[in-house]
Amino acid sequence: MNANETKGLCIALLFVDTLIFGWPPYLLVRGGNQSSRSIRIRTAVISYLTCFAGGVFFGACLLHLLAEGRESMEEYFKSVRQDLDFPVYECVLAGGFFAIAFVEQIAHNLLHKRTSNDGAPGKAAIQAMEVNPLRAFLLLGALSFHTVFDGLAVGLEESGTGVWEMFTAICIHKSLVAVCLGLQLFLAFKARPLMGFIWVFVFSLISPLGVGLGMILTSGDIDENAENLSSWILQAMATGTFLYVTVFEILREEFTERGSILKIFVAILGFGGMALAKYFDKD
Repeated sequence: MNANETKGLCIALLFVDTLIFGWPPYLLVRGGNQSSRSIRIRTAVISYLTCFAGGVFFGACLLHLLAEGRESMEEYFKSVRQDLDFPVYECVLAGGFFAIAFVEQIAHNLLHKRTSNDGAPGKAAIQAMEVNPLRAFLLLGALSFHTVFDGLAVGLEESGTGVWEMFTAICIHKSLVAVCLGLQLFLAFKARPLMGFIWVFVFSLISPLGVGLGMILTSGDIDENAENLSSWILQAMATGTFLYVTVFEILREEFTERGSILKIFVAILGFGGMALAKYFDKD
């Protein structure tokens, strides 16, 4: 099997892998027994899984997006023979961070969907399981940027062995991310689960798209400097988005509004999972 045939197989496997890990969270979110006890148990489980997801996203932000984006930036400035004694990547990251903060504040002001608790049994628990769709879409967008570059890394490999090594490393952390993103999407579309399935399906197409782009780049005459420039700028913006949503939306809400010491350890466990995935990443 030559490199291109291997990449074609990886496209199919990446697509299936995301669906396998992204769709099952629906089984936890779907409505079942509506007794107060059942709702409390399900809410607690989802809350701890959300903390785990926050740790996974925080790890993806610091260990993958930040590290890989800075590497692309350094390669770009090295290729254009420029020394830069200024934290450019961090400034672009901050630009993404504040842009998302600005967009979210406008959305909150326009929607102002703050509903008061009417005291009905289990109502607070049900509300605790709801997620702002804006949060889910911001995560989806940031992760999509990242997974395009993951797929691109597979597509740019020139040997079959290199393709399989890169594919294995990406699959480890992409499976974790798919579970956590699937949970956020199904919570955001709790009343319309079909939308959750559709958006997980859309997300599953992103990595294969990156592999395809990588195959095009290796077979065509593409300016490497332009590729590196666009790569690190997009990664920096995605990192800023990721950082805002993870820290100010997911972890802040869980740690301060429904906090417990155990949740911090659960988030650390999620971060540790991404650190382990990074350790085995041969890129």
